[in-house]
Amino acid sequence: MNIKNYELESLSTFLFSMSLKGKQSRMRTRMIELLNNHSDQLQQDRMLLIEEYSMKDDDGELLFEEGSDNTRVVLIPEKAKEFEAESNILLNEELIIEENESNKVIIQTICEIITDSEIEVSGADSIMYDRWCTIFEEAVERYVSKENEQE
Repeated sequence: MNIKNYELESLSTFLFSMSLKGKQSRMRTRMIELLNNHSDQLQQDRMLLIEEYSMKDDDGELLFEEGSDNTRVVLIPEKAKEFEAESNILLNEELIIEENESNKVIIQTICEIITDSEIEVSGADSIMYDRWCTIFEEAVERYVSKENEQE
């Protein structure tokens, strides 16, 4: 099962916002842990890119745009396009969650939670919601196919 890096935060936030009990809550927590572990690595990789492509002061500290509350770094002008390209590559890389027996219950339960949810989504969220449904439904279908092959 593959989830693009740019999808991680919104999926995690979506799952976290749901009121769940028992097994569903436990499986949601396990899925969020998988997503967050990868997100931590993604943040480290993004910081390496920022360090490489950003301007620094005389002490080697990152320079930030005025009025950005230290949230937007100043990119090296001649490297800005390269930074954007590298950032896009990073965001389009995927977290691969193995479809093995230890993840089976997590994946199946999350699929159930997402597809049976009565949560209302609109706008950009509806596009992401459809994508998440597709990812999990396809993973469950592959589990079913494997089980049918073994019979």
